[in-house]
Amino acid sequence: MTTKKGDPIKRVTLADGRTRYRFVIDVGTKPDGKRDQRTFTFDRLTDARAERARIISERAKGSYVRPSKVTLNDHLDQWLAGKRDLKESTRRNYVDALRPVRERFGHRAMQDVTRLDVQQLVTDMESGAARRVGTKGKPLSRRTIKLTLTVLGQALQSAVDDGDLVRNPVRKIELTKTPKREATVWDEAQVRTFLTAVADDRLYAAWLLTLLGMRRGEVLGLRWSDVDLTKGTLRIAQNRVLVNGRVVINDPKTPDSIRTLPLPEQVAAALRVLRARQARERLAAGEAYGDAGDLIVINEIGEPVHPEWYSDRFWSLSKRAGLPRIRLHDARHSTASILRQRGVRKEVVAAWLGHSDPNFTIATYVHTYNADAEGAALTLGDVLTGPWAASATAV
Repeated sequence: MTTKKGDPIKRVTLADGRTRYRFVIDVGTKPDGKRDQRTFTFDRLTDARAERARIISERAKGSYVRPSKVTLNDHLDQWLAGKRDLKESTRRNYVDALRPVRERFGHRAMQDVTRLDVQQLVTDMESGAARRVGTKGKPLSRRTIKLTLTVLGQALQSAVDDGDLVRNPVRKIELTKTPKREATVWDEAQVRTFLTAVADDRLYAAWLLTLLGMRRGEVLGLRWSDVDLTKGTLRIAQNRVLVNGRVVINDPKTPDSIRTLPLPEQVAAALRVLRARQARERLAAGEAYGDAGDLIVINEIGEPVHPEWYSDRFWSLSKRAGLPRIRLHDARHSTASILRQRGVRKEVVAAWLGHSDPNFTIATYVHTYNADAEGAALTLGDVLTGPWAASATAV
């Protein structure tokens, strides 16, 4: 097959005698408004004709994606820079999640990254051949891999939406199926055993808050101004969390996490004891007393406790009580499990914990929460009541 006079595809003879077929075509408009003309060269005339026809057809339909040498790293940088509303802790999670991606093919042109590339990366993450940090050969958790895929998928979907990518290579990527790990939780008897063991602990009230199902950051970020001991309510309005080795105070994890809970009387009584104790400690320390603002969980000299110290202290007290060692966050799962076992509806449990659940609407959330949260509080109050309670909450 040969080209004819006037054919938009030109036959070109190279210096080494080889024949190539080349055409120039408008593929759109540049950012400055000028025509964007590209040159395409092929070894075979049939390939050149097929590509030119494809470009013309897709350009007419508005689905043509212009060739680009923008690297995946460059696109990820631009995408992250555009996510201005991300909390600092979330941004750090995104950056960490993308590390295996950047190491594997961040230097390559984004348009050259294929679904097979991403699938191989997932396989290597599952085997431990690709890791963010730590020892090579140790498989990454399913949760970590899913986070990487989610963040990468969002970043590449933005390129698809902007017309810079034909399709998202993260779509339909499959993970190896693994048995679901059951969370380790305490039952009611174990919760009561723990509370008996910590009844004389200075932060007894904080452990009650943890066993109400509050996140660590929510407990450590709670202020006296968030608690109304007269009405018996508690408002969760900020987090005090660890981000990249630094303690920061920010908004709760999700909009649903901002919530007001009715306080079981047992917890309100323990908070009164803690407040009175802190007043005595302030007087005893004098000018040496720290400035923790209005935070509730502080040490004897008025300084906020470190989040990791709080977790370590929980483990230490659990061991002293002779209980199975669970993560501090698993205490939250324990609360959810106990509420469900006690017959509290799942919608109310989700609202109590500050979860966003796609299975119920905001309207349902408001009505069921306002109507039924008192019942959840009474249920937990019953669970948290024991022979230790009288001495531990006496002012």
